[in-house]
Amino acid sequence: WEAFLMTKGAAFDNPGTWKCMAYATLLSLCVAACTHFSIYALTITPANVQKLGTFLTVFVGFLLGFFLSSSMLRWYSCTNAFLQLLDSVRSMQMQMIALGVDRVRREMLSRYGILSAWLLHFSLSAQQGGAESQVSESAQLEKTWMWLEQARPNLVLPEEKRRLLRHQECYALLWTWVASLVGRMA
Repeated sequence: WEAFLMTKGAAFDNPGTWKCMAYATLLSLCVAACTHFSIYALTITPANVQKLGTFLTVFVGFLLGFFLSSSMLRWYSCTNAFLQLLDSVRSMQMQMIALGVDRVRREMLSRYGILSAWLLHFSLSAQQGGAESQVSESAQLEKTWMWLEQARPNLVLPEEKRRLLRHQECYALLWTWVASLVGRMA
């Protein structure tokens, strides 16, 4: 039952949703008042109103089904992309072991891959949110690095962090480093 009490990141956590609901309520009250005080109020039959209600119920259910389907597809695609990223790191590590790459380089490549996944995760988490997330890119980047330091304190070296802090999409830059390092080892 706790799921019904979670509001952070939900639709009702957004002030724009509340504003839209207030406008919709005001509109429906105005339509109800106009219908009640209209001279044609007696010509409206309950059977026609019931047909309209049934149609709208089916229509809204249909739209809700499309929305849930597309949301689940996005979630599934995002989850698969993260799994592919981590699978690529694991495959790269196995190939480096099989090719006889020295331990220091293997650990550096694996660390870069895992660091990229963590940075991507935290940067997406920093961008997600409601109206309070309208902060500058540098503040989001600082928040991302703060979360990384809490979750994995020794994953990045100070010199690497200094270089990565200069770039907004540092998780992508790490794969350039990986490609460069693999190219130098060839």
